[in-house]
Amino acid sequence: MKVAFVISGKSPRDMSGGLGTYAYNVARAMRDIGFRVYIIGFSDRDEVVDTGFATLIHFRNPYSRLLGLGAVLSASRFVKIMEEVLERESPRISSCIAPGSGGSPAAGSRNG
Repeated sequence: MKVAFVISGKSPRDMSGGLGTYAYNVARAMRDIGFRVYIIGFSDRDEVVDTGFATLIHFRNPYSRLLGLGAVLSASRFVKIMEEVLERESPRISSCIAPGSGGSPAAGSRNG
């Protein structure tokens, strides 16, 4: 099994356009090449939603009022969610895509 994570500071479900649309489009493309995809993003509530092409994992950002600094302070939560999924799924390959500033993505991958 191959697992891909798409990290989105904005909820694709709550905020259309920009990062949300990018996250959905990348998730669909990763699914189309055989990955089980998880989109992880901030929201005003904790929830897990099956979109039909990805699993959307929302979590509350307690630092949201701090804008960009809030994302930095919440980074460990993104990592914890990814670790939980990796332990449960035990994928052969995993990949992580996160849109960066100016729309340039950061990406990483590991085998086994």
